[in-house]
Amino acid sequence: MITNTPKLINVVLFDLSILKTPLIIILSAIALILIACFIITLIIFKKAFGRRTVIATESNDTFSKYRELMRKGAEYFFALNPTSVTVTSNDGLKLHGYFYENPEHRGTVIFMHGHHGDAVLTFGTITKIFKDMGFSILLPDQRAHGKSEGKYLTLGVKEGDDCVLWAEYIANKFPNSPIGLHGISMGGATVGIAGAQKLPKDVKTIANDCGFTSPDDIISSVRRSLKLPKFPFQYFIRFWSRALGKFSLREKSVTECYKKIKLPCLFIHGVADDFIPYSMGVANYEACASENKLMIAVENAGHGLAYIMAPEYVTKGLTEFYKKHMLNE
Repeated sequence: MITNTPKLINVVLFDLSILKTPLIIILSAIALILIACFIITLIIFKKAFGRRTVIATESNDTFSKYRELMRKGAEYFFALNPTSVTVTSNDGLKLHGYFYENPEHRGTVIFMHGHHGDAVLTFGTITKIFKDMGFSILLPDQRAHGKSEGKYLTLGVKEGDDCVLWAEYIANKFPNSPIGLHGISMGGATVGIAGAQKLPKDVKTIANDCGFTSPDDIISSVRRSLKLPKFPFQYFIRFWSRALGKFSLREKSVTECYKKIKLPCLFIHGVADDFIPYSMGVANYEACASENKLMIAVENAGHGLAYIMAPEYVTKGLTEFYKKHMLNE
């Protein structure tokens, strides 16, 4: 029995050594996959969050049918001879905007554009509605867009702070004059996040057109649409947001912000929106603490196209909301 013991031990050691090679191969393969995903998500982050020279309305096929209409809207706004204005963000960025002062000034609406968008192209089609109501119009370039500084956008997290600064700028320029915050897509998240902060008393309304529920939610929604697993992609995007963008995808929830907002709120969303789901707009609407809230839903409208698809219906809702809550008519 004593002489057989070493043989048994040798057999066990031999069996373990056989497992070493495939285990190393498996672990090496997993490591290579994770490294590849790490690099891929870095590329994705820079493309999705970094500054672009080509704006979404020019590159996205969703807007191909409506580009000429948008360009005409932009031409209309620039024909009003807006001036360039600037503010400095809390983290030292010079932010640019176009401001049109209405000769019949009755208040100001600040419009925040969407992800990789352009304020004038995005809102040019509706600026006449607001001009005719007597409103002055401010169209800022969000950080990392247009003439505003910044390397990375933050899906409303830091943009919400920027929006507060724009509201303060207008409040100082026109004391005791009503201000409305109006955003679309990422800009909807921007005004929602701004609405939960300390705003000038002159801010009377918030309007959110097809905004998402949180930065992390929209990344998750896009990831699922691309059939990518949560691990490692969602976690790596979160990492790059902190490492490069200096913000967290989970530090601000638009829906949670609406639970604190009591100002009159307008929500607009296309039911056929396949980028920011209509359900996100409904969630924000239901969470909103305001006693004066309105949802304008457009059945066949895709992302950001509610007004273009149903101009009369949306114009009626917009006009009634702003006249009631900003002009007291």
